Amino acid sequence: MKPVFLTHSILLVFLVSSQLYAQDQIQKPLKQYSLGNLRAIAVSPDEKYLATGGNGGGYLWDFNTGEILFYLTHEDVQSMDFSPDGNQLLTGSWDGLITLYDVMTGRILKRFTSSGIVRSVDFSPDGTSFLTNEYESLFHGSHELRIWNLETSDNVKVNKGLEGDFSFSTQFYFSENKIIYIQNQNAVLMDLNTGKTERLFPELAGTIFYLHISSDGKHVLVNSKSGLLTLWNTETMETVFSSSYHSYYNSVLPSALCPVSNHILIGQTNGDIHVLDVNSGEVIRVIQGHNEGIAASSLSRDQKLLLTGHADFTAKLWDLEAGTVLTEFNGEEYQPYSLALSPDGNHVLLKVCSGNVRTLLMDALTKEIILAIPIYSHNRSIGFSPDGKYILNGGSLLDYSGNILHTFPGDRAFFTPDSTKILTFDDDDEAILWDIDSKTPIYTMAIPRRFSRPPPVFSGDSQWLFFCTGMMDDNHDSELWDLTRGLQLRDHISLGYTESAAFSPGAGYIILEEGIWEFKHNILIADVNSLTVQSSFCAHLGLISSIYLLKDRRILSTGSDGTIRFWESPSFLSEVTNYRDYQ
Repeated sequence: MKPVFLTHSILLVFLVSSQLYAQDQIQKPLKQYSLGNLRAIAVSPDEKYLATGGNGGGYLWDFNTGEILFYLTHEDVQSMDFSPDGNQLLTGSWDGLITLYDVMTGRILKRFTSSGIVRSVDFSPDGTSFLTNEYESLFHGSHELRIWNLETSDNVKVNKGLEGDFSFSTQFYFSENKIIYIQNQNAVLMDLNTGKTERLFPELAGTIFYLHISSDGKHVLVNSKSGLLTLWNTETMETVFSSSYHSYYNSVLPSALCPVSNHILIGQTNGDIHVLDVNSGEVIRVIQGHNEGIAASSLSRDQKLLLTGHADFTAKLWDLEAGTVLTEFNGEEYQPYSLALSPDGNHVLLKVCSGNVRTLLMDALTKEIILAIPIYSHNRSIGFSPDGKYILNGGSLLDYSGNILHTFPGDRAFFTPDSTKILTFDDDDEAILWDIDSKTPIYTMAIPRRFSRPPPVFSGDSQWLFFCTGMMDDNHDSELWDLTRGLQLRDHISLGYTESAAFSPGAGYIILEEGIWEFKHNILIADVNSLTVQSSFCAHLGLISSIYLLKDRRILSTGSDGTIRFWESPSFLSEVTNYRDYQ
C-alpha cells in the first residue's frame, strides 16, 4: 500500500492491536507542498547540493538553482551530513531512524536504528563510519555518543563513563580517531583510541548548542543558546565572524558551513535559509521554501483549490494540482482557525483578529473586499453553505449582500452538507439541529462540554455526525451520532485527541487523526459498523488540521508541520463512489 496518512479513527481504539500498528511504516506522500519548520542544514563538499530537514521531512536541493531535486522522507529530520565524496547523505530523525541516501537518485541505500532521538550525524573523514549523538528523550534521559560502521551497521558507545550534560552537537575533528563534542557547555576534543580528553576550548565555553567544523579542521562554527553565531579559527582561536540571530521558538537556529566558499548558511524562523558572506557579514542570497504550520483549511467543490490558514496569521489559496499559491492574504492578521472557501472557489471568508475585528468576504483571486461583517462577542465560526447561497458568521445567517436573515443561538454554527440544516453549539453542553427554511429546531443533542472543540464532521449524505475531541480536552473521547434521528451511536471513542476527520462516501469508513500531543500524528481508517481499524500510518509531525477524501480516492491532509500532503488510499476504499455535487 502506498502512502496513506490517516488520522484518528472513529472506532474504539481499544480494538487496535500491535499487529495493526506494524503498518506504521515509512511511506512517502504522492505529493507534498510546503516544507515545514527547518531544523537541519547540510551542504555537499563540492557545494552542488543542499540538504534541509525538519518536521516537514527531508529535501535535497540544487544549491545553485534552488530547485528541489528529491523529497527524501516525511520523518521529523533532526540532523544531516554529506559523505566526504558528496555521493551519499545521512539523516537522523526524531524516531531514532538513521537513513543513508544516494545523492544522485534520492534512493534509500540503508537504514540504521538507534536507541533515541538522533540529534546529530557526522561522517568520518574516510567515509567508512559515522558518529551519532542520541537523546533518550527531548526533556530527560541519557545521551549516547556512538560510532557506526557504515557497511556492517555495528556500533560502539564512545562516551561510556563520561558525566555531565551533552548538547546536540557531536562531530569528527578532521581525523577519524578524534571527535569533538559539547559537554557541560564546553567544547571537548577526545582521542578515540585512548578515550581521553586531548584538548578543551575555553574560548568556546558558554551556552553552546551546535558546533560545525570545516572539512580541513581550520574553522569551527558555534551556535549559542543566546542566539550568537560565531566562526573561529581553530589554530589561533581568533574570531573570524560573529553575529546574533534569534528565533521565535528557540534562539538556536540551524546553520552550516559551505565547504568551498566558506559561506555560512543560517536557517530562519520562517523557514528561509540565509547565505552569509563571512568577510562582509552580508546576506548574499536567500533560499526560500519552508512555511509556517497550517491551522485550518477549506476545499472547493471541484477539489482543485485549497484555502489554508497559517500560524503566522496569513492565508493562502492553492492550486492543488500545480502546487502553486494563487493568492496570499497577508495584509491583516487573519485568524488561522477561522476561514472558508466558497464552493465555487470564487470567494473567501477570513476573520481579522486584530485592530478593527471583523469578517471579510473577499474575491479569492483579486483580494477585493466585497463585504465587511461585524464580529460580535464569542463569534467563533464562519462558513459558506455547500449550495453557495448563504454565509454563516457565528450564529448569524446572511446572504451575499450582508443582510442578516436569522440569528441562531450559540457562538458556533455549521451547515450540513445538503444545505438544509444548521447545527449550533451553545454554552450549555447542547448541540441543536435547525431547519434552515423554517428556522425551527429539529432536536437537541446533549454533548460533553469541551474546552476546545474542533468543527463537527458530517458524512456526505448528512446522515452521520462525528464529534472530534480537540487537543486541549482532558477527555479524549469522540462520539458518533445518527443525525437523521438525533441518536448517539457510539461514545467513548478514544485514541488520543482528534482534531480532524472525514467520512468516505456512504459513510462506510471514517478517516481520522490519532494525535499524540506534539509528536507523531497518525491517520487511521476505521470501519464505522464494526469499529475496527483497517489501516494506520504516520502522516504528519504535528497536528493534522484537516483531512479530505478526494474524488479520485487520494487522501489530502494538512498539518501544523507546515505541509500539504496527498496519499494513495488503501485498496478497500476503491469502492468509494457517489460523491454529492451541487450543480
